[in-house]
Amino acid sequence: MSARPAAAPLWRELAPVCLIVFLEFLAMGLPLSVLPMRVHGALGFGTFIVGLVIGFQSWSTLLTRHVAGTQADRRGPRRAAISGLAVSVLAGALYVASTFVPNATASLLVLLAGRALLGFGESLVITGALAWGVALAGRPRTGVVMAWVGIMMYGALAAGAPLGSSVEARVGFVG
Repeated sequence: MSARPAAAPLWRELAPVCLIVFLEFLAMGLPLSVLPMRVHGALGFGTFIVGLVIGFQSWSTLLTRHVAGTQADRRGPRRAAISGLAVSVLAGALYVASTFVPNATASLLVLLAGRALLGFGESLVITGALAWGVALAGRPRTGVVMAWVGIMMYGALAAGAPLGSSVEARVGFVG
């Protein structure tokens, strides 16, 4: 009878999940410090519109969370999380595209579409990542999975805003 290989340490199993969550929330944090300057300074909109643009992603997340959960249940949590990253890349492409639109209102609408996609990407990533992490770690370690995912989320948000400011200062909004 052959010996069964030892299970990988939990941190090693959860590393891909944590990396995906970190990347998603970094993508969310990077524009937070520069969006107000883009919307107010470059496009000329007031503070209400700035707040609308910042909050638009959260509304999108709220409205798409059920869809993301359904996707994770039907297609698998790993696939949902990876799809969320792909959707978020498209959101970033719309951010860039908005800078090439000469009309301020049209540029704002493209930016809002990007914010909506980022919200949907977040829904897919966080729903998929949590379900994937619990499947890997087992139900008794659900709290550990949630804690590690939370650390990745807030660590990425905390790093994202100052990093976004630094990138914007060096290469502009498109960076």
